[in-house]
Amino acid sequence: MEDARARGAVVHAHTHGREQWVAFVDKLEFKRVCDACSVVRARTLSVVSDIDAFDFSRHASYALKSTVGSERTILIRNHTLAADVDGIETPGLKARTGESVLDARVQAALRSHMRSWLEPYRVPGCEREAQYDHITPPRIFIEELIGAIPDDIKVFVYRGRAKLVWVDGARFTGHTRDIYDADFERLACSLSYQTSSPQPTILEALTSDQRKSILRVAEMLAAKVDLPLVRVDLWLVDGEIYGSELTLTSEGGNAQFDFSTAGRLCDSLIFGMVT
Repeated sequence: MEDARARGAVVHAHTHGREQWVAFVDKLEFKRVCDACSVVRARTLSVVSDIDAFDFSRHASYALKSTVGSERTILIRNHTLAADVDGIETPGLKARTGESVLDARVQAALRSHMRSWLEPYRVPGCEREAQYDHITPPRIFIEELIGAIPDDIKVFVYRGRAKLVWVDGARFTGHTRDIYDADFERLACSLSYQTSSPQPTILEALTSDQRKSILRVAEMLAAKVDLPLVRVDLWLVDGEIYGSELTLTSEGGNAQFDFSTAGRLCDSLIFGMVT
């Protein structure tokens, strides 16, 4: 009987080396998918054509992003770094939460970090995400900030049906992850991060109509991708559902459940298996 890791390998084999996935995994191109589905998404303010000439003061608040992969986002609010950004370090230069992006030293650190985003996507543990290699050249863009930093709602859609939902909270401070079935019943397990239990998550405050809308939007976006399993990432801001991105190889296929029975439970919920 195949386990979840084996199934991840099947999806990897399906996605490996296929340029057709660029329209979904490139974060700028994904906005076109949202528009085609009439799904709200964050506005793009500009595309950075020259890192050295980039004006950090042009907007007071914004998200600085790469079109490629994960862990390539810098949040700026009122001209200050709004969340700690790992890796913004070059010899003698550092930038951290609360520092002003109008400071020349901070700008130098940020420009150096932005240049690294133009290099091939090689995040440790995500070596199997070959679909990102076809986003050439990588681009850096400026996106509007939509209120406070929203929790990430991630919906696993298998063969057209939403099967599993998780919510990532406090990603830049004390990252938590809570997993739910498609009826929004919280599961007693964790994946890579601790749960926020017994504290409720944003999913538990939703109305029945809001929950149905989240699943409907996820299924609609996933239907654009010719793959059996897609993770659809969404935000919920002021009652509005935003498309965030599509993920074809969740966590690079490396996430670990806290115990084996949890993995089998989620496997059965997604794929309909009884193990």
